[in-house]
Amino acid sequence: MADQRQTAQHEHWSQFWRSSGSALVSEAVRLPVLHKLWAEILIEIPSPADGAPLLELAAGAGSISRHISKIPHLAASTQFALDASVEALSELRCGEVAVAGDLHGLPFAQRSMHLVTSQFGVEYAGLDGFANAFDCVSVGGHFAFVMHLSDGVIHEECVSNRRLIGQFLESSFLPVAQGLINTSTGAQLSPDHHEKAQMFRQTLSGVEQLLISATDGQAKDTLLLVYNAVADMVEAPRHYEAAVVDRWFSKTHAELAGYVQRMDQMCRSALSEPDRTAVTQLAEMRGFNITRQGIVYDDDGLQPVPVAWHIVARRVRGDK
Repeated sequence: MADQRQTAQHEHWSQFWRSSGSALVSEAVRLPVLHKLWAEILIEIPSPADGAPLLELAAGAGSISRHISKIPHLAASTQFALDASVEALSELRCGEVAVAGDLHGLPFAQRSMHLVTSQFGVEYAGLDGFANAFDCVSVGGHFAFVMHLSDGVIHEECVSNRRLIGQFLESSFLPVAQGLINTSTGAQLSPDHHEKAQMFRQTLSGVEQLLISATDGQAKDTLLLVYNAVADMVEAPRHYEAAVVDRWFSKTHAELAGYVQRMDQMCRSALSEPDRTAVTQLAEMRGFNITRQGIVYDDDGLQPVPVAWHIVARRVRGDK
């Protein structure tokens, strides 16, 4: 069962990356405060004395590699990027060596990496995943992780996004709209067209109220794009082939359902205070000295808000 759950989780992320070019891909976190944090962390990591490579875990499209590419004494090193999604790895752009896999079975030798990094990824695998990641770090090497923070601003946004997309799917707007359009794509209206049109009007009213009351953000923007696309098809259904309409609705529903699953995974992986303590203690037990840790705050507003948690450590012992 564990393998099936992991496969399902990976599929949600693969669905996300297969949607490249759609509004859903703008979900990637792009906060200036995180760019500043990585610049501060990486500049303090020394060059690998023995030419040991670097490794980004749950790399996606290589968000940390892009920062490393700006640090000359690290950019010259071989960089591995591991992710469960082959679609994500196809988006790498900094010369990384792509490796498909996950943290439950890392294909790297112990003590082989000078630097192991992750941004919003390593925490999905739990303490076992952390332990596997720690095992890859060489003596004298480092790890640096930025992770989801329980009750942080990203966590709160994920909760809000999950709720909004879920309510949209529960409204049955998509299948009702698809049913109406399918009555109108032929040369003549289907006999049940007026019944389908009445169902659509009733559903449309609820969806419009949902969107009007929704907080501005990425999830709302995504749903507005879906809403407008449906409106175009409803207004001129004969401009579209029935098979094309069916494929669009199927693809859109799968993307939105996957979105809800990803938001749920992100919420469940967010670290509480006891979780953060457990990670720190595990690192120290595995021979690391913690060099910096704490909550990252975004102060681009009236008051600072917590965004994420970060931890950086250096391995000083190789006995565990």
